[in-house]
Amino acid sequence: MGKRRRNRSAAADREERSRVQLGRRRAHRAKILLAGAGVGVFVVASALARVSNAGHHKQSLHPLVAPPRFVAVVKQNLLEAGLVAPPQAPPGAATATS
Repeated sequence: MGKRRRNRSAAADREERSRVQLGRRRAHRAKILLAGAGVGVFVVASALARVSNAGHHKQSLHPLVAPPRFVAVVKQNLLEAGLVAPPQAPPGAATATS
């Protein structure tokens, strides 16, 4: 009462091996395709992050200053109102007679 062994013909064995090889080839191609797609997505995401990053200066920086005419008008108004005056020199040194 031994185990029965299935008799296969040589043609059936070759067909089975060729199907397995085709499946492995398809799996290998799918792995390469997925890896390539992953690299492509990474490159595109990196490029978009670089372009849209707020910390990345696309133009030279300009100092934030008020226009000269505005500054002059404000100074004039403050001087006229007596709120700001030009600095005064300290009183001169006086010597006392002994």
